[in-house]
Amino acid sequence: MKTTSKTTPLRLRPVHHKSLQETTYQGKLKNGLTVIFVPKEGYFKKFAILAADYGAIDRDFVDRRDGKRIQQPAGVAHFLEHCLFAKEEGDICDEFAKFGASANAGTGFSSTSYLFSCSNQFDRNLSLLVDLVQTPYFNEEVVEKERGIIEQEIGMYADSAEWKLFMNLLDGLYHNHPVRVDIAGTVKSIGEITTDVLRACHATFYHPANMALIVVGDLKPENVAKTVTRLAQPSTNGKPSQKAEPIQRFLPREPRSICRREIEEKLPVSHPKLLVGFKDTVANCTPLELTRKDTAISLLLDLVFGKSSELYNQLYDSGLIDDSFSASYNADRSFAFSAVGGDTPDPPALHQALLTGIRKIKRRGIDEKDFRRIRDKAYGRFFQSFNSVEGIAYTMMHHHFRGSNVTEQLSILKTLKKEELEARAMEHLRPSLCAISTVRPK
Repeated sequence: MKTTSKTTPLRLRPVHHKSLQETTYQGKLKNGLTVIFVPKEGYFKKFAILAADYGAIDRDFVDRRDGKRIQQPAGVAHFLEHCLFAKEEGDICDEFAKFGASANAGTGFSSTSYLFSCSNQFDRNLSLLVDLVQTPYFNEEVVEKERGIIEQEIGMYADSAEWKLFMNLLDGLYHNHPVRVDIAGTVKSIGEITTDVLRACHATFYHPANMALIVVGDLKPENVAKTVTRLAQPSTNGKPSQKAEPIQRFLPREPRSICRREIEEKLPVSHPKLLVGFKDTVANCTPLELTRKDTAISLLLDLVFGKSSELYNQLYDSGLIDDSFSASYNADRSFAFSAVGGDTPDPPALHQALLTGIRKIKRRGIDEKDFRRIRDKAYGRFFQSFNSVEGIAYTMMHHHFRGSNVTEQLSILKTLKKEELEARAMEHLRPSLCAISTVRPK
């Protein structure tokens, strides 16, 4: 990587979290890149994520290169992730392997992450990670090769009953929001992706000011700061870095109502599958309000549907569910929903049993002892996540892009009351905002 005497040294400021008994370090380079470091003394593994605040739903935006609004086909964020691994010298994963690192990447609905883990030669691997993300090698040969690979990936997911069950649920919940479209896009949409499409997305969303680097491991903050400063590039793609103006993104207007009540598909599975979803709204939520809602509804779902709940045990004992049953709340800045379900021999019976359980909790309220037990469980799970370098990194990335901080979640857990969960149940678990996705054997 190029170095420069003009690069301003990174200053990592310590932030002490009493409740966590952890110290994190945070700083920002002159080019806008946020750097977060969490030291874990005595840990063998070192882990780093370089992530962009850019995912599959970011398809309508103002191109940073010329200031014009453009609309991209579905699947570009995922396609770009694939293409960045291709370099003139070959696949950059081979270089990571030479230095004892395991590298990977992932595209979600609202972020894209590039990561590696290693035990030695951290600086060399971090240099490769920065090179991977900031030095694209786009040409027609690379694009066509990746197009073929992604077509196969789309076909593979089309045959996955769990993925179809999930995406069909989103298709039922949402009218217009791009979260209803597969992250990888469709065979037709990726056929529209060109090198210029990829360049527009990279220039706009992979600007350092729209990214964050999270490092976790047995390292010294001064050494991390020195390494990152050395790797910092004063230019992008060999051109002077453009001013980091806020990215203008656009989303279609989404009604509060659901799009379709029921979606059923037949696939080669041995058992039927059911997923029940509840659409939520996060419009006008501040980052703190979103974190509070996320925390409260996640606790509510665990209390109503979790393995220690009365409803779960009744359903399990009756044979309506098995260990595949789960419930989760997914909240982002522009969409939110709950998903409950799993394998079942009788989807209609399970659906009705879930609605009956919800009505019961609404009618009788939440027992204080159950609430405290679930809250204590969430406390333990939160602290346990700080024993994993990967868990720490993803938690830090999640809060950074949301605009919140990690200690707010603990504060929220301390101040939550069972009455708030009861109010969330009335507001969120509404039959009028419920869609049902079913997969049955062919």
